[in-house]
Amino acid sequence: MLSKRKLVTVLICVILGIILFKNFHPIYSIKEQWQIRHTATIEAKICEVIVTEYETNGTTVDTIRLTVDNIKIDNQRVSYKLNLEKQSYRYHNNERQDEYDYNKYRIGDIITCVIEVKEPSVQYNPSDFNYDRYLTMERIAGTATIEEMLDYVPKNNIVENLRYNIKSFINTVFIDDVDGIILTLILGDKTNLNNNLYQAYQQTGLAHILTISGLHLGIIYVVLNKIFQKIGVWYYCRHILAIICIWSYYLIANNGIAILRASILITIISITYLMDEDTDFFTSLALTGLIVLGLNPLSLFSISFQLSFMAMISIGVYQLAKSYYIERTHKTKFPYDTILFSIAINIGLAPILSYYYFEVPLIGIFLGIIMVPLFTVLIAIIIIILIIGLIDMRFGQFYASWVL
Repeated sequence: MLSKRKLVTVLICVILGIILFKNFHPIYSIKEQWQIRHTATIEAKICEVIVTEYETNGTTVDTIRLTVDNIKIDNQRVSYKLNLEKQSYRYHNNERQDEYDYNKYRIGDIITCVIEVKEPSVQYNPSDFNYDRYLTMERIAGTATIEEMLDYVPKNNIVENLRYNIKSFINTVFIDDVDGIILTLILGDKTNLNNNLYQAYQQTGLAHILTISGLHLGIIYVVLNKIFQKIGVWYYCRHILAIICIWSYYLIANNGIAILRASILITIISITYLMDEDTDFFTSLALTGLIVLGLNPLSLFSISFQLSFMAMISIGVYQLAKSYYIERTHKTKFPYDTILFSIAINIGLAPILSYYYFEVPLIGIFLGIIMVPLFTVLIAIIIIILIIGLIDMRFGQFYASWVL
């Protein structure tokens, strides 16, 4: 055990390290150098595509946002990312202002374009979303407007093609999913998600249900293990196959911090099973955090990282308290388990929510008791319907219409 003096020394070193890291990370100097530019010609690889549209005064405004990396500028490769934007207008006769095709761009494609650098966004009110800070956490050095597209080279990206085909298949089975809820639950794709619906989930503290995380991966992992066990797959092989399926799903789905954390944590726990070792939740969670921070140290300051890991810490503390109660009272059940579980998570998340969003939706404590089990069943039903759709599309669409 560490003495109090050593513990205080360690805490001071950690705090100083975080402060120095946050203020002297190379991304900040790169952002300053980037803002000196006004225009530039770049070659880059697309790593994210978001297409949106809205109407104003009878005119439809189409916007495409490309997040690019592996950037080549002035014959030099740079290690950061950029957000590129382009708008086009469709008038009453549905004619475009330009011939810009917004649907051809895929992840992995190479573009060459002339861009105009945009000023960084300014947070005028503490309660406003700090977009510039968010970009920094994602290793995005700045934003720019595409002035002219010089060249476009499509690449045969296997993962992106598979993601596109799965998305098309889901849209075909759940043809009445006008709110985009199915794509959000299965692939984490919020492109077509109804904004009013998402805001309603945010205001009630249930937005985490719409994020692919441990809930989704836990269901997949358990179901796969049960299936492999039923068909007689060897113990070690079924854990290895389940891990492969989890990481395949990670590549296909929207790979945010929550799903990365869940994938790593499940993998670590599975490895301990394969080694016939006892699992320790907090040790596994700490190792998961180190791996995530090793991949992107700036994740430490992102809201999604803090909420994701604080939720897991709250679950771990709750399980310790539950085990202690059962051990001391020699009872087999924990009273009000579901209610206390929801309260424990909300207590853990309350400081972070109040700091960033200036509110804590208390109604989420009670709604979570109902909605989390309900969405667990819903996700399982959606997966079954998609399997039915693979066998017979008509039956899949029939059962999908009952869900929607």
